[in-house]
Order: sequence, then structure tokens, then C-alpha cells
Amino acid sequence: MTTQIIESFMQSLHVDEIFADDAGLRKRMVDILKKHMLVDDEVDAEVRRRIKNLEREPQLGVEYQKALEQIKKNRRLDEK
Repeated sequence: MTTQIIESFMQSLHVDEIFADDAGLRKRMVDILKKHMLVDDEVDAEVRRRIKNLEREPQLGVEYQKALEQIKKNRRLDEK
């Protein structure tokens, strides 16, 4: 994933210059991506715990989305 991100930086019209080598960029990105992916995994697990009684219900996707939005709001992950 980091290789793709670096390649997109190199091809982007919005990036004029990069002041680090690929290895340095990759090292910094890995830590950031891991941190955010762990948060996503934690949120997903919490959502699934909240809706586990609806596993076979047709509205599972809707309820999952509602629970996800509520958890993100509670954790203030939806702020930009």
C-alpha cells in the first residue's frame, strides 16, 4: 500500500517536490497506516458486538451503518 501511495505522490499534479527518499517515506507511512487500521478494526469489532443479535436480519447493512456512524460520532472520528 505504501508503494502505491508513494507512486501516486510522484504522479500527482498537486505535489511539486518530495524531500525524502522512498524508504524514509515508507517508514513514516507504515506507522501511521497501522495506527489508523487498528482504529478501524476496533470500530468494526464494536459495531459487530452491538448488532450481533441481527446477524440474519435483512436490515443488517442498514443497522451496521447506523451503529458505525454512532460509534464514530462518539469517538469523534467523523470530524474533519
